Amino acid sequence: YDVTVLKIPTNLVNVNSLKVYSHTHARGAKDQLVAPGTNNYLFNGCSSLERLTFYATNLGKINFPDQFNNLALKTLDLRYTGVKGGRNGNENFVIHNGTFELATELVNLYIDSPNLLADKGIEPNAFLYNTKLYYFWFRSHGRVSGNISQLFNSCGELRYLWLQQNKFSGNLPNFVSNPRIHYVNLQNNAFTGKIPAYSGLNNLRYLYLQNNKLDGMLTPESLPRLETYQAQNNLMTGQIPNLSGLINVRSINLSNNQFTSYKAGSLTKNYKLNFLDLKFNNLTQTDLNNILIDLHTNWESVKRGGVSINLKNQTNSSGVIMFPSE
Repeated sequence: YDVTVLKIPTNLVNVNSLKVYSHTHARGAKDQLVAPGTNNYLFNGCSSLERLTFYATNLGKINFPDQFNNLALKTLDLRYTGVKGGRNGNENFVIHNGTFELATELVNLYIDSPNLLADKGIEPNAFLYNTKLYYFWFRSHGRVSGNISQLFNSCGELRYLWLQQNKFSGNLPNFVSNPRIHYVNLQNNAFTGKIPAYSGLNNLRYLYLQNNKLDGMLTPESLPRLETYQAQNNLMTGQIPNLSGLINVRSINLSNNQFTSYKAGSLTKNYKLNFLDLKFNNLTQTDLNNILIDLHTNWESVKRGGVSINLKNQTNSSGVIMFPSE
């Protein structure tokens, strides 16, 4: 039903042969998937349904059904649909523990709406039975809050986590239970505390933690495949940790924090590094000198083109801008 003005059919309940339903970039589906004030889920009991997608189709400010009771459901796409989440008569959480309890085959879950319940969270065991979850996209445009540090402990197959632009707070997930994680995007939230060392995440390649309230970072463990490490626009203080464990990193951005020192030797072994941004910190002239010396040693070991370094606007405790020496 893509790119149409058709309504969602009302005669699909318990249709066991239905495997795929697509209703994207369309009009005419508002307030139908779950009728407001009811739990009238139009795909109730469709036990063979594997893919249900309403990408870029306005579904109205509707609740989720009490349960997505589609036992074979693998992909649910509710991006840009305008849904508000919660249950009929219970909007204490955006996603309740039972919402996806029966969808044990769920692999890809996408939810993106500016109408999701404000200042409500995701119930702690919402994904307890979704052990096959591979890709989770969730954006509330700064509305949904709460602590998610333990939310994905049962999701051992998780590879992609895209939770940009919410209001999640508390500690970052440490992903101990997600050893295969490949992509993490938690930027534009309200996370606090320190960035974990992320020990043992040998498949992690992309880490986006910018625009939070993080106040420090533990020395990264050996992350042999990490290519991008972004944690700018936080509140991190103290010494920039040794980053030599990031042997394949290409881009590091720790700008606009409050780092006050650098340990000599910390950047000598990042032989694939092409971009380093440390602007708007509080590093001393000695720190700046040591960074440039280490990066030059790094480059002499493995010469390469296209290397960019930004160290501008380093201010000391008196507000004086620091520069490297001649």
